[in-house]
Amino acid sequence: MKIFVIFLALLLIIPLAHSQVQVENSASFRIGYSSEKLFSSDLGMLSYVRGETIWLQVSGSHMIELHNKEGIVVSGYVYDGRQTPIYTFEESDILGTWRLIIDNSVYELELVDQSLEVEENIVEFLLMNDSLIVKGEIRPIFTDIPLESEIIIAKNRKSDFTTVQTELVIERANTNIGITYNVGEKETTLFIQPYIDNIRSEGEYSEIGLQNIYAWAELTSEIALVKKTESSRFTTYVDEPIVETDRTYFEITDVARKGINMTIPGPGLTDEPWTVPLKYGRALLSVYLEFEGQIFVNRIPVIILEDKIIINPELIIPVSSFEGKIEYREIISIEENMELEFLLISKINGIDRIFYDTDRPALTKINVIDRTNNEKLDKYNIVFEENVEAIKINQTTYIIGNQELINNFASSWSITNAKLFINSFSILDSILDSRMNEDGTIEIIANVGIARIQVIDSTGSISGNGEIVIRKLGSDMEEFLITEWNGSDVKIILPEGRYLARLESENIQGETEFEISMDEKEVLIIVDSMYGMSTNIWIFILSTIITIEIVIIYTIWKKNIKGI
Repeated sequence: MKIFVIFLALLLIIPLAHSQVQVENSASFRIGYSSEKLFSSDLGMLSYVRGETIWLQVSGSHMIELHNKEGIVVSGYVYDGRQTPIYTFEESDILGTWRLIIDNSVYELELVDQSLEVEENIVEFLLMNDSLIVKGEIRPIFTDIPLESEIIIAKNRKSDFTTVQTELVIERANTNIGITYNVGEKETTLFIQPYIDNIRSEGEYSEIGLQNIYAWAELTSEIALVKKTESSRFTTYVDEPIVETDRTYFEITDVARKGINMTIPGPGLTDEPWTVPLKYGRALLSVYLEFEGQIFVNRIPVIILEDKIIINPELIIPVSSFEGKIEYREIISIEENMELEFLLISKINGIDRIFYDTDRPALTKINVIDRTNNEKLDKYNIVFEENVEAIKINQTTYIIGNQELINNFASSWSITNAKLFINSFSILDSILDSRMNEDGTIEIIANVGIARIQVIDSTGSISGNGEIVIRKLGSDMEEFLITEWNGSDVKIILPEGRYLARLESENIQGETEFEISMDEKEVLIIVDSMYGMSTNIWIFILSTIITIEIVIIYTIWKKNIKGI
């Protein structure tokens, strides 16, 4: 178990709201959350939230009093030395510094809630390359010393199922962990299902025989013990289990079927006497997989909130705890209908304080549709004449934040806003329409056709290597497309119009004009060749052969004449 100790000279940064008085020769005691989860007071005092119980163990008999923030005694009696619950915090209890008085010694502990207020939270979205840039600025309101602060960004999953890849490989196939959660009124359940991801890196798929594994899991969180003096504060962090499962033996398959159940008690309650109660905030889910004598440990960050669990968030950004203004700029991949969750979590008085917000980037999707078959096109590009942020991922173009432009697209395609190119050739507005789907996706409908280009000579189709250069005729601009030719047919989607296709190869050349409408057009480039070589070369070869034959015949004839 790792123990982290942090020393801070607080008087140089933030003055303490209260000082702690402690008799030097007072005996140490144990304080905790249950009968078996107790910590030495030499390390420091715990902080509590409403619903949790203070447990004490002090050697011998003592007079003990617990004073609330206002100094009112809420609990007091003569202690007899056993592990004893002395007080359970209620919803009506006032937050702040409480005092535990053992005989003449005074110890301070904190009753806190877990909300963190912010003065300002600004989120901006930008587009770059094939990703979304998230740029943010947040001004938290800290009422005490913040430690271990993080910005967490996660995609708001509508499903309660999450998949995490592991390092365990079975028969060259990766093993994943499927995690399903359910948040109830009194408890939260996790169902952890290891399964084989039968999609191999080589693209192979085959039947995998049944394999047996052992699996178990634990959920842990950091417990902070804070020791104050008049000038400084010592904080000791201890990783403690919230819940642990039994080691379970079962068959693993390529379907998330069998697994292990984990039941997490509600806030203030403990699963077992040796575990700590759940608090909202950061936790760590450790899943252990044992296969053929080897144990693979998977550490999965988890954020537990009142009504949901965030498992393995996309971004965890450490920030300086004492920054008044926190700035960040991060990259996140784009998904359909994406909503992002933003959390600022700071440990204050040993307990996570949480700010939570959601935001949805104002992304608009644009697809280009073939009017004939209503299919999405891929080989296109939209060039915006305004200062518009746009990226193209596969078949979809994304734009952000330009509502006027979006409205223009939705009503009618406007050449003042953008130009559409399909396979490098511009499309006239007269053959374009636009519409908006129910999900807000803008569809641009274009008149396009397919040119199936074939190279032939007098013998039929020929093989070879070269380039086919396609030029648009009647255009004010020099528009052309170069595509490789290896002897096979070349199929290219083109806008309506008239074109020139020219074959350029070492041995043969040829060209033809053709016109494209909303159908498939067979385009033949007839070259002056035979068996893949130009006619001129063939004439040269044949002439050479004939010349050689004449020379040979003449030589033979001359020898025969001399013999006679």
